[in-house]
Amino acid sequence: MQQSRSEPRNTCEPRASSLSWSFPGTPADVSCSRHWLAIAATEVWGDCDDTDRLVLAYSEIATNAVLHGAGPVTVAARICPTSARCEIADQSSQLPSARHASPADLGGRGLEMVELTVDRLQVAADRAGKTVSFEVGRQKG
Repeated sequence: MQQSRSEPRNTCEPRASSLSWSFPGTPADVSCSRHWLAIAATEVWGDCDDTDRLVLAYSEIATNAVLHGAGPVTVAARICPTSARCEIADQSSQLPSARHASPADLGGRGLEMVELTVDRLQVAADRAGKTVSFEVGRQKG
């Protein structure tokens, strides 16, 4: 897995983190990158529900890219004090669609959970593949 991390040069957001990485597309890659995102979000937001929402959404979208997309998978994330944005891209142009899983189904709830968890979800596709992006705002309180 390739990773890079840089602190922003903008002094207005001294605690923001920008992250990007690319991986071949295995479940182990999702696990490692989820852990890395969680550490970065905790550095900016602390251990809170918003960090959990961000990491849950990332995990579901990245897992879908691995299971239903085509590698490599590339990710860009920006975590600011008031919000975060993640973009997960793979090389399949097949758009994700929410399933309505039955109680007996072991899977099929991921995209629906993401839709309920994030503040904004977008999907864009072209011949090169698709990008799923989402935003999570801080819910202070």
